[in-house]
Amino acid sequence: MIDNKFRGAIKILIYLFFIAVAVVSSVAAYMYPGSWILYMVFSFVSTYLLYLGFRRDHIFFDSFIGVFLWLGFWLKMSVRIIYLDSQYLEEVGHFTVEKAPYENLLLVIIVAKLGLIVFNHIRRKVFFYKKKLLEADQTSFLPFYSKYRVYLWSCLIIASIGWAWFNLYFGIYQRGMIPSTILPFGMNGIIKWLVLFGGASVSAMLISFEIKLKKEVSYFCIILAILETFISSVSMFSRGMILNSSALIFGGIEDNRFLNKPVNFKKLLFTCLLFVALFGSSVYVVNYLRHNTYINSKRISLSSLTSANVAKNFEVLNEGVSLLFLDRWVGAEAAMATTSHPDLGWDLFKEALSDSYERGKLGFYDRVMINSQYRHANLMKNNFISIPGAVSFFYYPGSKLFLFFAMFCIGGIGFLFEWIAFRASYGSLFMSSLVGQIVAYRFSHFGYVPKQSYLLFGTLLANMLIVFVLLRLFNKLKK
Repeated sequence: MIDNKFRGAIKILIYLFFIAVAVVSSVAAYMYPGSWILYMVFSFVSTYLLYLGFRRDHIFFDSFIGVFLWLGFWLKMSVRIIYLDSQYLEEVGHFTVEKAPYENLLLVIIVAKLGLIVFNHIRRKVFFYKKKLLEADQTSFLPFYSKYRVYLWSCLIIASIGWAWFNLYFGIYQRGMIPSTILPFGMNGIIKWLVLFGGASVSAMLISFEIKLKKEVSYFCIILAILETFISSVSMFSRGMILNSSALIFGGIEDNRFLNKPVNFKKLLFTCLLFVALFGSSVYVVNYLRHNTYINSKRISLSSLTSANVAKNFEVLNEGVSLLFLDRWVGAEAAMATTSHPDLGWDLFKEALSDSYERGKLGFYDRVMINSQYRHANLMKNNFISIPGAVSFFYYPGSKLFLFFAMFCIGGIGFLFEWIAFRASYGSLFMSSLVGQIVAYRFSHFGYVPKQSYLLFGTLLANMLIVFVLLRLFNKLKK
């Protein structure tokens, strides 16, 4: 339940947001070299997809894919058209800032987003999983959780520190790095799973139990859940702490709304402030780690992360932070490179689809589609890649009809995984939100060795199977 004053404030903010989008779209359309009507259609479709992700009958995948594509295409293009004369940081291939290439680009993006929009409307008419009441629930675990809740949360954070330290020390999985250590029995994959979303999955389920038991989440649980995402993100040199954290926060907001529970505004404010503080810290720490590892070629030790060292490298830490929130999102540049490529066709698509990882070798997109900035990088040590994203990748055949169908199917895959997560977790919206975010992020960053996507999706299914089996086991023990 939300009081009328707060509800009114939210509505005002929403109206202001859409007014700002309309103003920016109008200015960008005026400065855009092609038809201003086409740019306004592009803006409308982009914002409408975003809007669908926050309607009452949305699923979490809708929300996250809408945000990722809105940031990667509309926001990036509008800002750079208005303020930066259509100049982009990433390679754009053969693309030129002229009417014909730009209009073809916008048509491709519009068609891709329409594929998601059409599936969204069909899914809403046919099935909305949050309305389905489950016969079983999580109550079978509650006696055990009630007795050991402090120990469970303490074990989570201690284990998080442990596997994060292990990951850093042995160089198991860091973004842009070749693993320094190959462990036996597939242990590298387990560590990678834990830092990517294994720990966050545990947090999601513990928060679900906490709400079932106490009807709210304590400050203790909030701190530990967000701290886990911070620790794991830093250990893998990722500035993406915002992803898992926002999924958990969004799951909590949706849980309150769906169950018509009162919102604790103090805890919500505390959660947001804690998240902002830790996320900001993670960005600077990871920039420091990346600079020393990628540029200075030093293996990072925990002893090097002192305040003196960080202060000494303050200029390095600031590098790129101001552009992080605009240019880190995949979308516009890759679509420009793809739509302007002279050899689009099914042969190109088949070649990209069959691409495989080979140490010291650039990925297909870097080798074929653009003049990659990583051509002269040390790829025997680092694994630097440029990513096209699903919109660009599925336009490799040069067919807008195929692109529409592919994005329609992506909407279905996102829904399927989220529905499985909801069923496997006995109705946890936190787990549903986390899985919806992971799948949406994967597709928005799709295109690098695509045939190995089974590794991520297989791990996701295994993750949900573990949750289901454990809950099922406790249910049987209770009976």
